[in-house]
Amino acid sequence: MSAFPSGSTPGGRPFGGEWDWARNAARLYARRPFLDADGQAFTFGEWSRRVDRVAGFLSAQGLKPGDRAGILLPAGVQAAELVFAAIRAGIVLVPVNTRLHPAEVERLLSDAQPQLVLVADTLRDRLSVGSGRAAVVTLGPFGADPERDPLLGDARGWAFEPGPEQIQSLIYTSGTTGSPKGAVLTLGQHWWNAVGSSLRLGHDPRDVWLLCLPLFHVGGQAILFRAAIGGNRVILEPRFDAGRVARWLSSGEVTLVSLVPTMLQRVLDAAVAPFSPRVRAVLLGGAAVAPALLERGRQAGLPLVPTYGMTETGSQMATVDPLDDDPRVGARPLYAADIDIFAPDAEGVGEIRVRGPQVSPGYWVGGRLQEESGWLLTGDLGRLDEEGRLLVLDRRADLIVSGGENIYPAEVEAALLQDPRVTRAAVVPVADPTWGQVPAAAVVLAAGATADAEALSQALRTRLASFKIPRHWKVVREIPETANGKILRRAVQGWFGEADA
Repeated sequence: MSAFPSGSTPGGRPFGGEWDWARNAARLYARRPFLDADGQAFTFGEWSRRVDRVAGFLSAQGLKPGDRAGILLPAGVQAAELVFAAIRAGIVLVPVNTRLHPAEVERLLSDAQPQLVLVADTLRDRLSVGSGRAAVVTLGPFGADPERDPLLGDARGWAFEPGPEQIQSLIYTSGTTGSPKGAVLTLGQHWWNAVGSSLRLGHDPRDVWLLCLPLFHVGGQAILFRAAIGGNRVILEPRFDAGRVARWLSSGEVTLVSLVPTMLQRVLDAAVAPFSPRVRAVLLGGAAVAPALLERGRQAGLPLVPTYGMTETGSQMATVDPLDDDPRVGARPLYAADIDIFAPDAEGVGEIRVRGPQVSPGYWVGGRLQEESGWLLTGDLGRLDEEGRLLVLDRRADLIVSGGENIYPAEVEAALLQDPRVTRAAVVPVADPTWGQVPAAAVVLAAGATADAEALSQALRTRLASFKIPRHWKVVREIPETANGKILRRAVQGWFGEADA
């Protein structure tokens, strides 16, 4: 697959403007409000003109269509500008999780090999000297005067026309393995995801999205694209704040929001006023939702809509039908999405697999696209009910989902084994009332070595993001294994209780 299609329809008519969603929205909805962020508000017409100037900035840095640009920026006007400007200039975006440790950032950039990295001055310390051997541009904050945005370059006419096969971004995820790799996301994927979401939730041009997900996650970018395609307004929060989100949902201004279960729990805890009946859908993804939390949300008057997806599917892949009376029923595949159960057991439980135009064409490996074809095995366990609705039973056997962030035990175990005091390690999830799950570690120490939980945690902080550090610890004599040397994680998990420390 090429990142850049021929740029013409079968009849020979040039096309591409419809794939530049900022430009198309300016043509269709120029005067409608689009984005509220960083204390500023922009119409679609104003936004497209800014996008043109940011694309000019990228070009002035020497980037050309097909090049990659890493961004390490907080959620705000600048990050959103780059999301759309990269499409206009044909640049592949590489969003970097702002919570990663510098060593993790370096590994990601070394794999993606971007030609340029744009980093906020407040995050500059996350970049090591190498920075994946990319040029680095440090950006000051977006200020009160939109015209002083350091990203604004000279506007120019753009001959490049994007198409559905254009690679929009590489978003790093461990996928179904424990080794982070860049999932390739195309404009066509995002289009089908937006269409499928709109058909499931219904479309109203008066909808207002509250965007409180990070823009380095696919879920955050997906909301921007859905709004631009559908002509809707977005209120972009710089970070998740439960009290602010609760107030927005009570204000009568917001109609749609996407949360992970931990976020929902905190919003319910923070609410001081009834939620507005104008809120017509609260998408819940990123982790399994406890029935008690669903019931609590329903009792509070929120229309909860559980959804299933992953980075490789551009966000949503299956979503509960809002007309179903009970959100605990299974999720129905979105339009054009295909979901199946691979190797089901006698009860119909097996590994969830997916295919369709929403699914990534492959991964970025060794500096090029490694294409995947056919079904994508997700690693999740589930089953389909008699109506074909998906019931997810486990979010990957070994995966820890903590506050919406994925933590892979193999990565934490590998970091632990870099400590000379540790000879064996097993990392498993432990239920947590705030985060849903947190990592717990059982370790075997080398002969004569001593270490307590604080010492082991401190050593890991030099290698891993803080959310990956185990919250519970046990020093043991041995780690139970299978005959072929794999850790018996269920046995290890049984050693931990919620109160262990």
